[in-house]
Amino acid sequence: MRKQKLTVEFADIPLEPAMRLLAPRVFMDYEIRADAQPKLLGIFLMGQDDPDPAKDAVVQGSSQALLFEGNTEDTVEQSVDQSDEDPLRVDLDDDDLTVKSKKQPLVAVVITIADVLGVPAEIKYESNEIVDTVIKKTPFEDAIPRLSPNIRLYVRVDLTRSERTALRLVLVPPVANASQ
Repeated sequence: MRKQKLTVEFADIPLEPAMRLLAPRVFMDYEIRADAQPKLLGIFLMGQDDPDPAKDAVVQGSSQALLFEGNTEDTVEQSVDQSDEDPLRVDLDDDDLTVKSKKQPLVAVVITIADVLGVPAEIKYESNEIVDTVIKKTPFEDAIPRLSPNIRLYVRVDLTRSERTALRLVLVPPVANASQ
């Protein structure tokens, strides 16, 4: 598409439908956070045969977190019996997320959700927040920001296929209040 020349005229059209008029394939990257409109980070105008943009083309991270959990002394029977009582359960069904957290550290919740989504988790500060919530079958873009104002979810929207894909989950330090 870089070599293509085009002339398009339109008015009073929302951004996403307008971008679809410019190229056969369009991808848009957003940052999603609590109590804010999604922030547009990048637009990719692609030809029909162009490869998809790299997942880190716009949203890049400087680190990644891993969480190891469990008890090496559990037997199979104990693990099965306790699964209904796990203090942290995260399930993904299509794009709907279910999060059941009983007084769990936010860091553990973020890392577990990232693992379930299959995306990197980046922890930029050691949070003391505790998550005690139940969120049932909610689109991941709506569910994740409800957990904390310090979570940033990065998403790629494929306008051609009407698909939304998580790219990265980041836990950031709280924003200092300007009035303090």
